Amino acid sequence: MKRRIYVDFDGVIMDTWPFFYEVLQENDYELYEKLINKSLTHDDDQKIIKILNGLDWKQVIDKSLPINNSLQELKELYESNLFEVSVLTHCNSEYEAMSKTNLIDKHIPGLNVIPVYRPLRKDEAVNPKGAILIDDYGKNLETWEEFGGIGVKFSIDNDKKYNFHQIDHISKIINIIEETEDDKYEDLELLETNA
Repeated sequence: MKRRIYVDFDGVIMDTWPFFYEVLQENDYELYEKLINKSLTHDDDQKIIKILNGLDWKQVIDKSLPINNSLQELKELYESNLFEVSVLTHCNSEYEAMSKTNLIDKHIPGLNVIPVYRPLRKDEAVNPKGAILIDDYGKNLETWEEFGGIGVKFSIDNDKKYNFHQIDHISKIINIIEETEDDKYEDLELLETNA
């Protein structure tokens, strides 16, 4: 059975956040400040979802760039056929999901894109047990690991806030997989020694 790898879209594959931040700054600077300072309330989250629903996602994607050659690295990972690779992305509308899927289909035909419609969590949309999630959002990784998955933090800035494996290129997931496989074998050896 192949190892399942789920890859987030926004902030991992494509750098969509700068465009969104720009729109938010122009429309609601106070809400933008709360987002940057991570002090959002539930009502603020609902306002952000409303703004995200109103975006022209084709334009968002057209104005965004791949992060660290992510499309090519994701294509190579998928085409290696060593893993069961899918894109797992939060979406606020069908239009957003379609726009993201169209981009992936254009660059990596056949790669499965799984939209996760809010308020559903990623660990509720698919079974995380034993699967890897590459995501830039620590809270997604926390719940992923809580339900038996392996969280891998994608960060350009070497984010030490969370205690996850960390990568800044999708291709580096191979190193993490080798590490986790080594850990699994070490655990088995300890069990055999103690038996």
